[in-house]
Amino acid sequence: MVSGVKMKLWELVDSVSGIFADRAGHFDETREFPFENYNLIVENHLHAINLPEQYGGLDLGIEETTKLLSRLAMGCGQTTLSLAMHYYSLGGFKKIFSETMKEKVLRDIAYNGKFMASISNPNILLLKDKRDIQQVTNLKGEKVEGGFIVNGEKRFVSGSPAISYLPIYCVTDSSNKYSYGISAMMCRINDPGIEVQNTWNLNAMRTTASHNIRFTNVFVPNEMVIGREGYGIDDTQDLIYWFRLSQVSVYYGMAVAAYEYIKSVVHTQKDHISNRPISFLPGVQFAVADLKIKLDVCRSQITYCAKLADELLKEGTNQNDLYIETLVTKQFVTKTVNEIIWSAMQIVGMRSLSQGHLLERLHRDIRAATFHPPAEDLLKEVIGKKVLQVLPVRMRWV
Repeated sequence: MVSGVKMKLWELVDSVSGIFADRAGHFDETREFPFENYNLIVENHLHAINLPEQYGGLDLGIEETTKLLSRLAMGCGQTTLSLAMHYYSLGGFKKIFSETMKEKVLRDIAYNGKFMASISNPNILLLKDKRDIQQVTNLKGEKVEGGFIVNGEKRFVSGSPAISYLPIYCVTDSSNKYSYGISAMMCRINDPGIEVQNTWNLNAMRTTASHNIRFTNVFVPNEMVIGREGYGIDDTQDLIYWFRLSQVSVYYGMAVAAYEYIKSVVHTQKDHISNRPISFLPGVQFAVADLKIKLDVCRSQITYCAKLADELLKEGTNQNDLYIETLVTKQFVTKTVNEIIWSAMQIVGMRSLSQGHLLERLHRDIRAATFHPPAEDLLKEVIGKKVLQVLPVRMRWV
């Protein structure tokens, strides 16, 4: 990518992020879905930015996609978390799709301003038994002439009011002993039998509209199966790295927004005793230094891991180290950004709890970071077992 094009891209992203910031409080208060933000992304041709050039994109890898998401999240974390599902899906699928599906799906997205949902993290981690693994999805597919009839429910589909394409994992086969019997498929949100249910009512990430979606006798043709039938998890493995790094980048960007706010407010907020700006207080200076240290380490970890992912996925080499490193990054960043928001609120004081205050909104939203799978106890167990090379064949504990 030409450096001049890069520079213009980041200038554009920062401009869009600024507009996001101006609208963030309104959307959070009203709980309205931010269609205007999605439209802004399309108007500026950013919706397909990490697709290959033949589809109007700049073929951004994981590292540059994390940078994109962090900058957008500085403006509105809620909108950007939903967009992250779209961007990570495009980033992973552009290497996985067949040529036919690329022309059918990616071209439509690029030239008609469409969005894609997340396929969702299968989160199989320590599962060994096929019957247990097949419980990771509530969708079942019955093979019929020309395709599959799918029934069940897909949970927590972020950005559901704006999406057109809906990738899924679906149990399709229990007889093949060499596969998990789970297939990856691509659906359209307006396919007959698909119904978006109004289930999202959380106070964190209010406007992501992460509703559940019901499938009732939905026909999925064979040409919309992604990869090999029954090997959906195997053939989409790269998506997990895109997902983890995209997700943590959003929360990192939100923490940067809090830091930038603190750097500004400490010069105007006055100490009641000295009547001088609190920026002159040693305690505040130490606290701001801690914020910077934590942010810099988060950024370094994300960048290191994203570079590693781009390199190893390009080479197609052993990914065990990458798997561990993305778990390390997820754990460290999601925990640390919560510490950053808490410290920022301590600097500002009681008014940071005022309803609608920037830090109050960030505090609510950033708490969601640690709830993305896998949970901390499972994550650490997996890292420990892999590092010590004691992954069990049958039993989880020995």
